[in-house]
Amino acid sequence: MKRFFAESGTNFTLLSITAVVLGGTSVFGGRGTALGTGVAALLIMLIQNAMNQLHITAYWQYILTGILTLAAVAIYAARGRSGFASDLLARLGLRGAAGIGTRGEAQ
Repeated sequence: MKRFFAESGTNFTLLSITAVVLGGTSVFGGRGTALGTGVAALLIMLIQNAMNQLHITAYWQYILTGILTLAAVAIYAARGRSGFASDLLARLGLRGAAGIGTRGEAQ
């Protein structure tokens, strides 16, 4: 018989919030893009994998992920702009292309 545990997935809460914030969605209210969140999630997976390879304990991984989240929020608040992913897309010349507007809505 299979069982379900209420605590399943609770370890991914901070990681998912970090991915959304790094992806360009403001925690102060706003919109983000699926592309930005996906790129940020891949970046976080890469960082997590590197920390695992370096034998960093789960305790410190959680702390470093929290620091990354706080840094992203602080940078976003200081810059007052659209976020990391949007800046990256703008620098690559992809912002406004392929029917994607400046705020992620269809044109």
